[in-house]
Amino acid sequence: MPTIEVLKDADQTVVRINGFAAVAGSVRVDSSNLWTPPVPLDLPGSALQLIAKRLAGTGKIKGRVLYARHVPFPSGDSVVVAVLCMHIDDGITRIEHILGCTSFAVTQIEYAMRQLIECMKHVARERECDCLEWVLHSKQAAKSCCKDHSFRQVARKGRRYIGLQKNDYLVEFRL
Repeated sequence: MPTIEVLKDADQTVVRINGFAAVAGSVRVDSSNLWTPPVPLDLPGSALQLIAKRLAGTGKIKGRVLYARHVPFPSGDSVVVAVLCMHIDDGITRIEHILGCTSFAVTQIEYAMRQLIECMKHVARERECDCLEWVLHSKQAAKSCCKDHSFRQVARKGRRYIGLQKNDYLVEFRL
């Protein structure tokens, strides 16, 4: 049975996602603390570095990376279609990066990314957050996100932009 658990333990939050699917189909989402890809990911080196950075320290055991993977019918070995790196802090649930594997068609990657975004909305609700944030790294990407996923841009002022780079854009989905 697919599950999403968000557990607050002392000073850390642990996310456990096992088989989430917003829409029943051939893509499921699992967290890094419950599933590890059996083969290297089909991503550029810079993307692999972002994932490794998020898994470092306690990131892996806290489930800070989500894998959207293609599960063939009948179920057999699965292949990662897209990867999401998240940040969780007091009152914040934030998508840092979503990366699509290059060996899949654009429509398959987009479908997997939508599954990851829907999963993150559930995580944010479980954490009783007012919104899900997403950091994008260009103005065009932020505009596309707002159009395609019903997020809205956050004004470039205030504490929510602390720690972000000059070319980062913050968008939010109100829950």
